[in-house]
Amino acid sequence: MSLLMEVIGVPDMIVQQMSPGAFKFFDNKGWPFIMDNIKGEWKVPNSKPLDYLLESDDEHFIDFVWKCLCWNPH
Repeated sequence: MSLLMEVIGVPDMIVQQMSPGAFKFFDNKGWPFIMDNIKGEWKVPNSKPLDYLLESDDEHFIDFVWKCLCWNPH
């Protein structure tokens, strides 16, 4: 969850409420807990651009992956 939030940001409260494990990642106001990885690097929402991570400048490919990653509770 924290890795996904690094790329696409924090999910809406509706998505959080539908997740039984949301308490592990969000406080009661919907703010994410800032976590660190095994290397001690902080996981910050919206901190990693998708095109950088994909190492691609193909707009169609980036758009496709972005749509695959969108928050969708259904």
